[in-house]
Amino acid sequence: MHHYWVYGLVIHSNLEIPALPSLLPSLSGGMLLSKADVYINFDPTVADFDRYNCPHLIYADLNEKEGTLFDRRYGLFILKEGREVLIQPSEAQDLNQIRLYILGTILTVLLYQRGILALHGSAMAIGDQVVGVIAPSGTGKSSTAAALYKRGHRLLSDDAVPIVFKEGGYWVYPGYPRLKISEPVAACLDYGETHIIEKHPECGEVSFDARHQFIETPLPLKQIYVLEAGEALDIQPCAQIDAVFGMMKNSLPTMWLQQHSPAQFKQCTDFAKSLPFYRMIRSQNLEDLPKLATMLESHFLNS
Repeated sequence: MHHYWVYGLVIHSNLEIPALPSLLPSLSGGMLLSKADVYINFDPTVADFDRYNCPHLIYADLNEKEGTLFDRRYGLFILKEGREVLIQPSEAQDLNQIRLYILGTILTVLLYQRGILALHGSAMAIGDQVVGVIAPSGTGKSSTAAALYKRGHRLLSDDAVPIVFKEGGYWVYPGYPRLKISEPVAACLDYGETHIIEKHPECGEVSFDARHQFIETPLPLKQIYVLEAGEALDIQPCAQIDAVFGMMKNSLPTMWLQQHSPAQFKQCTDFAKSLPFYRMIRSQNLEDLPKLATMLESHFLNS
């Protein structure tokens, strides 16, 4: 059994997931290894997708209690109440792709089932406060985070931003010390082979090692930027209603075409009333990434 610490959760898994931080006494606060928030059970039996009577390649059925996800190329994932995950592989037995599912979609669904608002984005620390950048896949949230990382700022989380209300404010819990970006972005920001941990040829992306500037403790969230593609770099105030829709659009379960629960809608509306949101426009020119990072940094520090 492997023991991990991610998004404030203790995870026990019989499948090794090297990207996740191991549970260490300094992180666990003395909690016993026998206790876990989430159990991941990998069953090597080949999944029977046909029992779901679904002809599609990818299928998702999520709610707060149970979730079923499958990708016929890789595997079947059954999630229960944010506490248990059962995984059965496809005939291909592609463990690398199964691990990528765990790191992305599965962890985010677990957060949703546990009542935690999880936005699709990246979280970076500028000083001792957090900036969140949320956006649909392929818009540039991880690229923006990588450009901020290049400027010396620290990573909390990439892909999912779990937000918890405590001590009268909103806090972000750390994920795992990797950033996944496209190969052209890696080249533009001069992340060479020495930084690259893993390549993902099926999507043209690479994961690079962010352990040197990774934060292992939660930090308070200051503001959110909703990233959009445009012609020129710009930052504009975001109306409250647009902030709510931006969160709903860039969070589970919406990303899997599932309905939001009333509780999650209330989370989004309460959150939008409490923190400032901004629209951040980025150009399609990768050479502008350093300028984008500088602009965001300056705006954040002077807001």
